[in-house]
Amino acid sequence: MKMKKRITRAFGVLLALSLFTAMIGCAEDTGSSSESSGGTQNSSAAEENTEKVTIRILDQNTKNTDGMTAFVESIEAYAEEVSDRYIIEHEGIAGDDIKTAMKTYVAAGNTPDIVEYWNSASDSGSMMDAGVFLPIDEFFEASEELSEEDFLESHYYYHNGVSYGIPMDHALGVWLVNKNIFEEYNLEYPKTYDDIIEIGKVLSANGVITLAMGSKGGNPLHFPLSDLYGRMEGAEEEMNSISQTGIIKTDLFVEALTIIDEMRQAGCFPSDTITNGDWGPTLALYNEGRAAMYYLLSGNANAVTEEAYAWSEIIDHPQLTGELARDDQDDMGIMLGNKAMFICKEEWDKSDAKKEAIVDYLEFYFSDDMCQFYYDAKATQPAKIMEYKDDNAVPLAIDMKQYYEDRPNITKTAQIHMLTIPNDTVWAEYQSYLDEFLAGALTPEEYADKVQDSMDRNYKVP
Repeated sequence: MKMKKRITRAFGVLLALSLFTAMIGCAEDTGSSSESSGGTQNSSAAEENTEKVTIRILDQNTKNTDGMTAFVESIEAYAEEVSDRYIIEHEGIAGDDIKTAMKTYVAAGNTPDIVEYWNSASDSGSMMDAGVFLPIDEFFEASEELSEEDFLESHYYYHNGVSYGIPMDHALGVWLVNKNIFEEYNLEYPKTYDDIIEIGKVLSANGVITLAMGSKGGNPLHFPLSDLYGRMEGAEEEMNSISQTGIIKTDLFVEALTIIDEMRQAGCFPSDTITNGDWGPTLALYNEGRAAMYYLLSGNANAVTEEAYAWSEIIDHPQLTGELARDDQDDMGIMLGNKAMFICKEEWDKSDAKKEAIVDYLEFYFSDDMCQFYYDAKATQPAKIMEYKDDNAVPLAIDMKQYYEDRPNITKTAQIHMLTIPNDTVWAEYQSYLDEFLAGALTPEEYADKVQDSMDRNYKVP
């Protein structure tokens, strides 16, 4: 059986890789961070043999670029290859839209067998508490090809001492600058946040956006906000203790908000931060040459256009200055591992046939070939520990990886609220209030008060 499984997987992956190689270099702009693809299933096979189990996959893999089209087609090819043993139904929904779908499925008692989701208390903690997900050690005990040690230790999230997800990705972050804009206005690249504010004053006077950054549902602002906050001495400890103290609003957090607000007042951001919020619209501003800088996570590297890539340069992370600043910022980067593959416990417990199908699919999905394919297509290196080749990788993803390899001193990443706020309702309101804050409708103090009030209403300190 194992030999048959390996041959099947190899065939499916090789077929998709041949498609991907033919299309490499033709990646296109995503345009939006939330796109859905229809379900993939072998319905005719299901009709032929109703005794075969069906496993439903909900992930964020959609056909939004040529590379991702080939990746999804590899899943479809594998579904065809195993259709004599079990049925795969695949649904891909990108971005935060998957949260709506997942909440609907869970509320209806119809949770998919395998789900790609954020591996944190803020997004999945309530489902972990409710017993929706399988403790992942049970999967590793059942798998002959995967073990806990195959994945980066730092990317496991333990909820009340238990880990529920297989780590998905090892996302890197960098700051991009449009060289042409800086040359046109005779500006030096910023080394500090103070520099960004001064640059903003110059560029805004000339109708140029300094930083392609907005907030729609908190995206993508919550990342750089937490990153900035985490560069203050003592902020990391504050964030890590939220579940024990119930405190989000602190003097340091308000100070971080104040710096963001000063950037807004200096004209650093687009005039309409909500319309230009979310990942797709903010990146569009940069791709169109309307913004001088972009805060890039590797998951979006495949959506930076060839033209934008040509004028882009990666710069060192701007640093915080003053008495509140940490003195180890040179050793800090943007390294995130915040998504995982979860297994529905109820589905897992239904039958041995269901377990075998789930194990088989995840062994396929996390095989070395598929992880390499994931890196090539999605521009984000998976959390599986292996050697990744750059032959077919997105050029900007290669540059980002090289940036970190050239700086072995970068061993730390600023903590982010997404990983430490212990309640999904609080996190949702935290993100929603950010839209009002960045639009100038809330002061830093008012925003912090609203978030703390949400924490007080929705979370009980243990």
